[in-house]
Amino acid sequence: RPRMPGRSLLDPRHKARLWRSLRTPAASRQRALSLAASSLVRALASHERRWRKAYLAAVGRWLRVHWRRAAAMPTLLRSAWPVLDALKFLEAATFGVGEGRSEATAEAAVRSRPPEFESAFRAHLDRHFARVQGVELVPANLTGAVLPSEAFLLHSLADLYGASVIVESGVGMGGSTRAACVWAHAAPGRRVLSLERAQLPAEVSRSLLEACGGVLELHVGDAFERLDGLLQRAMAMGEGGPATVALLLDGPKGRVAVRLAERALARFPELAVAAVHDVPRLDPRYRDGQGRHLTRVAMEDSPYISVFSDEPWFLARFARSLDASAKFVANDPVTGSYGPTIGAFVRP
Repeated sequence: RPRMPGRSLLDPRHKARLWRSLRTPAASRQRALSLAASSLVRALASHERRWRKAYLAAVGRWLRVHWRRAAAMPTLLRSAWPVLDALKFLEAATFGVGEGRSEATAEAAVRSRPPEFESAFRAHLDRHFARVQGVELVPANLTGAVLPSEAFLLHSLADLYGASVIVESGVGMGGSTRAACVWAHAAPGRRVLSLERAQLPAEVSRSLLEACGGVLELHVGDAFERLDGLLQRAMAMGEGGPATVALLLDGPKGRVAVRLAERALARFPELAVAAVHDVPRLDPRYRDGQGRHLTRVAMEDSPYISVFSDEPWFLARFARSLDASAKFVANDPVTGSYGPTIGAFVRP
């Protein structure tokens, strides 16, 4: 409905909601955190200053209740990055995500991948690397796209598990889609199903369809509403049985994307690989108490086997060669990683 001067998007029930948020007894730590998150959303949606201040006061009250039941957490009302800290609270309230395991424990988990998987994976990477020599995996003129080494890692995992369909959420300028189509054209029967929240610009759609031909389907919609149906469609494309599928989430971002990937793996046994883009080691804003990127922490804390494109052995053996002509910031001290970084879940 149209915005009206001097009113909140949440009128006419402001007073009742505020009264409930201030008077409802907190039953638990999680309840207090949830109430703080919902009060924060209402504060951000309020146009009147008095209601915004009142809701922020409610946020402070519920956070104090939460802190009495938990270890100390960053003070949201004095935060230098209130929107990102608000997102952390919303994720915690909605998905129950925590700070994750320690950095040492997470690195040990990566090092302790099953030996049979590790040997098969690295041998397959060597074979795939030999096949893609001289192949342009990602158009060099596309900025903000996945790196060639990131595409190489995802497609190697897809091949290793026998996937015949790649489903991606988040097309952007089409870099990862073009790379997936290169993978699809390498063997008969492969397909790519791409989902973007809004209609792509006509120029991007046209260039993708010209480059990909009949192996690509473009879909429009929200991943939270459309992803399950798209995965079901992908599995139905198999000949003589369900197709094995690989998934790339390049939108949504954050720990929500990790939970979406984990849920998809739990629901669809034919989904063999679920990858998330933009998972560097560090972040100055979307971070835990040690500066680690919260999405990376969530992936390292998962029960699934995880593989990352910034692992030192992968950089030395493949990435630096594949990305020789790519334009990006390598070894960024802000992120502590080589490039944007892709992380992938595979089944134990």
